[in-house]
Amino acid sequence: MRRAENTQPDARVALLRSTFMRWPVALAAVPLLLLAGCTADPAPIDPGPTLAPPPTATTPPLPDTGDDLLFRISATLLDTAGPVEVVLTGRTPQPSDAPGREAVRDAFLAQCAALGDTSLSAPGLVESGSTLMVIDVTASTSLSEPVDLRLGGASARQLASGAVTKTNTGCFSGWQLTGETASAITAYETGTTAPDAAQWMLGGYGFEASVGSAVTFEDCSLELTDLARASGVESVEGWTAADAVGEHGCWFGYAGD
Repeated sequence: MRRAENTQPDARVALLRSTFMRWPVALAAVPLLLLAGCTADPAPIDPGPTLAPPPTATTPPLPDTGDDLLFRISATLLDTAGPVEVVLTGRTPQPSDAPGREAVRDAFLAQCAALGDTSLSAPGLVESGSTLMVIDVTASTSLSEPVDLRLGGASARQLASGAVTKTNTGCFSGWQLTGETASAITAYETGTTAPDAAQWMLGGYGFEASVGSAVTFEDCSLELTDLARASGVESVEGWTAADAVGEHGCWFGYAGD
């Protein structure tokens, strides 16, 4: 009579399979055992549940609130691709040699030199009574065509980086927004060694459609912080807190600029 076949795995095969399955864990623990001077066989390590990687944190170019925040300009830009939310925020200008502002000063000098103006220096900024104003711009998406940026007084040096382009040369106006994030530094000068942090009030800030552009604006608004109101900006002759351009732009500030 024929012998029945054994349907259970051979004990030796089961032992080999068990050994091979333990090798990755044992090999992973070898460096730790060598460092510890231990020669005993490691116990199997339970890797535990698989954890998903943490989400990538995103930090806006400028916080919504801050001790030196002056204003926030918001608008809906309508271009050929549809509506785009744009925001421009400005902070209180600080003297170029103010403690903790070295990074702002160095960035300003480096960007200006890259545009061909190598006459500026850190001591020169101090001698001319310079204050540096940080401005940040965001858009909800890239733009189908560039939009002009107003970044302060027309006679003040203005530098921008990020999603921008420039319509001229030098360290002055002529910047356009093209994408979602941009930062700018505007330098005001008194011409003496005494800086004046109130000079920002003589500048215009915001957005304008380029000449010949089909871009229009709506829902234009200005938010002045208590810090800005305390500075007396609303009583400055020539300052406007009303939509100064209408559907072709959204900017506020010194109307005579």
